[in-house]
Amino acid sequence: MADEDAWYDRNRQILETAYLAGDTPQQQSGFNGDAAHWKRLRQVIADAIDHDGTILDVGCANGLLMETLVT
Repeated sequence: MADEDAWYDRNRQILETAYLAGDTPQQQSGFNGDAAHWKRLRQVIADAIDHDGTILDVGCANGLLMETLVT
C-alpha cells in the first residue's frame, strides 16, 4: 500500500507543478493553447447540454471547464 500511496503522491506533485507553472487559465488546466482554441474544442460539451440541470465536475484541474460552460 505504501508503494501505491507514493505513486499517487508523486503524480500529484508532477501535475500540480505543471499546472501551476502555466501563465493562463487554459495552461493551468493542462491545455496548451489560447482561449479561442479552448472554447472551440470544448464547445461540443456545451452543445450537448439541451436543458437546465446540474453538472458535477470532479477533480478537473482549476475549474475552467465549468466556468466556461456557464458563460
